[in-house]
Amino acid sequence: MTTAASTLLVDARVLHASGLGRYLRELLAEWLRDPPFRSIELLGDPDALGAFLDAHPTGASVRVVPHAGRVYSARSQWSWLAARLARGARERVTFFPHWDVPLALFPRRSVVTVHDITPFRVPDAFTPGKRALGRPMLRHAVRRATRVVCVGQATASDLGEWFPSVARKLVAVPNGVSQRFFGRPPGPPPLDESYVLCVGNQKPHKNLGAAVDVLAALRPQFPSLRLVVAGGRDTPTPIARARAAELGLGDAVVELGAVDDDLLHRCYAGAAALLFPSRYEGFGLPVVEAMAAGAPVVASSTPAVREVVGGAAPVYDPDDVRGMAAEVRTLLTDPTLRATRIADGRERASQFSWARAARETARVLHDAAGEARAPARRPLTAERA
Repeated sequence: MTTAASTLLVDARVLHASGLGRYLRELLAEWLRDPPFRSIELLGDPDALGAFLDAHPTGASVRVVPHAGRVYSARSQWSWLAARLARGARERVTFFPHWDVPLALFPRRSVVTVHDITPFRVPDAFTPGKRALGRPMLRHAVRRATRVVCVGQATASDLGEWFPSVARKLVAVPNGVSQRFFGRPPGPPPLDESYVLCVGNQKPHKNLGAAVDVLAALRPQFPSLRLVVAGGRDTPTPIARARAAELGLGDAVVELGAVDDDLLHRCYAGAAALLFPSRYEGFGLPVVEAMAAGAPVVASSTPAVREVVGGAAPVYDPDDVRGMAAEVRTLLTDPTLRATRIADGRERASQFSWARAARETARVLHDAAGEARAPARRPLTAERA
């Protein structure tokens, strides 16, 4: 797929983050397999990038550009400035997989991916300091970028609603799902008992308190049922644990913290259901991964999740604990319906591909390389989600 465009610079600092890291790793793996540019520069930690490149041989010319400083840090901004001055004005297009972008000397040709607009839609998900930084940085990123990739139509609509002036540059490119989740899990489930699974961090908008309430509604009929929570802990007192303590269900909630891909696959494959009651999402990757792995999904009716589910699983208002509990109860007692939900979910998940996401994102990058800050080839008008 290589064309006349010379160099792609990829901001790879989030290579080993959870959600953002998976997005970046999957795209990079595809681009190294089928290089979209003659030369690729990866900006980030040399050791981490070196290990990643060793695991993904490529025919492209690849160079690692060391970059110091954590995301959102002043040191990182200084590193951006120094690197840009050192490289000069050489023609390249820059890909940012997230909106943590340089505030000075912004690249002339660039593509920024926006996964959600949580700083605007759910400001309480951030500390005051991060909120004060995140909102202007996201605004800066989408206004200065040549193109903006959104991980779904719901996110594109959200962004267009908040920033109508950038609607012409928005391009919806849905995330994919790793093929590993369609295969046999690499081991047994994390628990012997039946469990409902939640995947994600514990920020308030993830609504894990409602998941515990669903468990409480089911325990009288299924006294050994447990709730497994997989994901980083983003609050001083994890919400699921706190709500379980209030209801006297402390021993029924198992918090695994951050998990690797093997354990995540085992969690999905062994779950009675994935419960995803989030109040706001930009995409909802755990929903697609769970469907691929054969876990029936019970999800919230937020626009991005509805878009991803596509009718393959029931959706409920995030506050409808009774409805979600009734659905899980049916999945536990009706094997025929359960089999139908699993089959429908796998069919839906098969429609998401990281290879396609990489190809479509590469096309956006070539659009950006061809004409800086011009309208996207496939514009999206601003609309409400």
